[in-house]
Amino acid sequence: GDAVAAGIGMVHQHFMLIPVFTVAESIALGYEPTKVGGLIDIKKAKQIVRDVSARFGFNLDPDALIEDLPVGAQQRVEIVKALSRDARVLILDEPTAGLDPQSRRLVIETLQRLNREEGMTLVVATHVMEDAARLASEAIVLDRGQVVVQDTLRSLFASPDRLWAYGLEPPEVTGLMHRLREAGICVPKDVLSVETATAVLNSALSLSQHE
Repeated sequence: GDAVAAGIGMVHQHFMLIPVFTVAESIALGYEPTKVGGLIDIKKAKQIVRDVSARFGFNLDPDALIEDLPVGAQQRVEIVKALSRDARVLILDEPTAGLDPQSRRLVIETLQRLNREEGMTLVVATHVMEDAARLASEAIVLDRGQVVVQDTLRSLFASPDRLWAYGLEPPEVTGLMHRLREAGICVPKDVLSVETATAVLNSALSLSQHE
């Protein structure tokens, strides 16, 4: 389609996969590599899965049936499908919905790598602010189809009342920083990750011990 030709890939919240197909068949569907005579080149389709999986550490078996894969692996199949079609912009709808903590972490790490190392643009629709904090730099909040907030993520999380107004919660670690500030402890209000919060608190403790 036009989107694929323009380098845009889409990963839906409800996977667009056929349970009785293999991974290779699912990824090739609609864009099947062919041999002379127009026959589908399933060997080439399998190699595409191996190549993309190896490049991004997905560890997908091209012969595995979709119905036998856990949700996290099915999510990776959808991502590989987009990557195999040379997507440079990836649109993801609730990419961690229904995933266990380990699968969620793997998906987040994979998307971070695609953005930082491959230069891929990510457009992520999510209600999970922890995911937004790890994946995004800019945020748009929609309410009843209207754009009500558009700002950098740091600025938005520094003023969580703008999130609360639309029923959204900042990441837990950001909320913790705000509560510490309310208690009179001088910490930044735009902390987005546990790692940053740990460094900030260790620094604050070190300074207090030397006073």
